[in-house]
Amino acid sequence: MPSTIQREFLIGAKFYFRAEGVTERIILKCSQVAVNSKVGGNESPVGCGKYGDIIRQITPTFETFPQLELTLVATEDRTLYEWYAAANQVVKGKTRWAESTGGRRLSWITALNQSGEEVVCWEFRNSYITSYSPPMFDATSSNMAMEKVKYAYEAMVSFNPTQGSNPQGSYSAGKGNYNGSPTSPA
Repeated sequence: MPSTIQREFLIGAKFYFRAEGVTERIILKCSQVAVNSKVGGNESPVGCGKYGDIIRQITPTFETFPQLELTLVATEDRTLYEWYAAANQVVKGKTRWAESTGGRRLSWITALNQSGEEVVCWEFRNSYITSYSPPMFDATSSNMAMEKVKYAYEAMVSFNPTQGSNPQGSYSAGKGNYNGSPTSPA
């Protein structure tokens, strides 16, 4: 009789976001975490075989990544705005988005189980902020002030942080540290 592995179901409310240089931000919502593979062939016939058989083939082409959207509780911490400014500021016709001192950084979204242990992590490589919206202030509102950011990334990898299975380098679970990346700030 095969054994049944007991796995805990995760809930969407136990997670956090961090990036190189960004560790202590409270996140209300994170959306557009996805990777898509465009399909070549579009289910159209490729051709006809010897006996009149119609040959079809769909083929994966390349991955696309929509921009990740974060809604965060606003604080006096300006780290996200500074990240945006470093990635998008044009000085003498140049930007620093590709430099480790500019905008491209490793970032992570980590899911926690009910015991508060990190169990699944998604790593976003060469991510940088493409849009920053400061809080909208309203004297009649009783809501918390929120910041919104969008950021792009070049690749996404999922791994288990407690098993040290991160393919990119040494991820320190629970500490927001990443060592060994060529894009890490000095």
